[in-house]
Amino acid sequence: PIQGEGGVRAVPPQCLRGLRALCDEHGLLLIFDEVQTGVGRTGKLFAHEKVGVTPDIMAIAKGIGGGFPVGACLSTREAGKGMTAGVHGTTFGGNPLAMAVGNAVLDVVLAPGFLETVERTGLLMKQRLAELKDRHPAVIEDIRGEGLLIGIKCRVPNTDLANAARNEHLLAVPAGDNVLRLLPPLNIDESIVSQAVAMLDRAATAIEKARRSLNAVAVEPGRYTVVLEPTAVGNLVQLMAFATNARQADEGRSFFSKAGGGNKIGLKVVDERVNLRSDPQDTLAPGVPFDGDGLPTRKVNWIENGTVRELGYDRFWAQRQKVAPVVLPGCLQMQGGSQSVQDMIASTERGILVTRFWYIRPVDPRTILYTGLTRDGTFLIERGRVTRAIKNLRFNESPVFLLNNIEALGQPQRVSASESGSAGVPIVVPAIKARDFTFTSLSDAV
Repeated sequence: PIQGEGGVRAVPPQCLRGLRALCDEHGLLLIFDEVQTGVGRTGKLFAHEKVGVTPDIMAIAKGIGGGFPVGACLSTREAGKGMTAGVHGTTFGGNPLAMAVGNAVLDVVLAPGFLETVERTGLLMKQRLAELKDRHPAVIEDIRGEGLLIGIKCRVPNTDLANAARNEHLLAVPAGDNVLRLLPPLNIDESIVSQAVAMLDRAATAIEKARRSLNAVAVEPGRYTVVLEPTAVGNLVQLMAFATNARQADEGRSFFSKAGGGNKIGLKVVDERVNLRSDPQDTLAPGVPFDGDGLPTRKVNWIENGTVRELGYDRFWAQRQKVAPVVLPGCLQMQGGSQSVQDMIASTERGILVTRFWYIRPVDPRTILYTGLTRDGTFLIERGRVTRAIKNLRFNESPVFLLNNIEALGQPQRVSASESGSAGVPIVVPAIKARDFTFTSLSDAV
């Protein structure tokens, strides 16, 4: 009833009804393949139920096993008359484990309300994807499908969107007709739909950026208002968290050293909107329960309302200072605001939009000053619009200066903030609009 590999194309209901009538008229068998569409995928137990056309024979698999390899051939009593004992043999047919799995799957799928929930979730996902299509018309042409068998008809090669989605840790399958198939688990909820759509939004944005980055122009280095996307913010803000070593502060070797001795615990060091914490129990960016020395981790508020609240104490320095150890749980979360990147761009007369930084190297630990390069899309903002791609720039900047020059904060999201693009430390940060960000030179790096 719906072609999966052919591009998530539904056979029109009138066509299916016509085939049923034709088969009835001439004594033919109507056979449906519901390997992809069956067992709840479309919001009905079988997709043909949506149009009220019943086949004589139907093949099912995949869904009936919930991931376990099992298939079945179903037929009406009349069509099955020819299948008598000895006519057809099978090596693994009726395998007890496979049958037990199939029964367990049906217990879940046929539970009251399950199929209705699949249908509602599929409708929600198609609505959200339609909004995505409106935001990225150069990438997405159409949304199609039923229930949680959804196809994204692409304007760009579907493999490009599949690869960009995979970079966002979302797996999707190319199909015919330049379609990308989405086949999520049937028990996903609204939060998973939101995460998946956000990943596809970033994937489509990455494709648009790559295309816009052709023929980049040079701009003069200097101090600019910047709109830093969350990955770029993570690249820099994590450097501040990594500098929260109490021993270095107490010995006068870091930004967190206080003039005259001691450290800056209790002192305001950045904008009061800045809140940095590490919570190993955070659901979006969890940390580790123990550090490398076996010390248990806990929630740590490094900076609260711009004020330093805690610094990191290893076992040795904690004993020396007669305090409890404070260890980094291997994660970082920063609170944000409500503005979108588009809002920040719209409010900027002239500035630079930065996707991410790399080749980041320390310059001065006492100010947390670093140098590095932009990459993966750097754009000029003029009169509230992105007007052109620009060549990459070298920066000399400190997250301390950045967090003191905030003009707007976006909603926090999890990012990969490692230079290599690997998973890195789990980090949740917002986009930031800031003034007076220092770019020192141009770069031909791509």
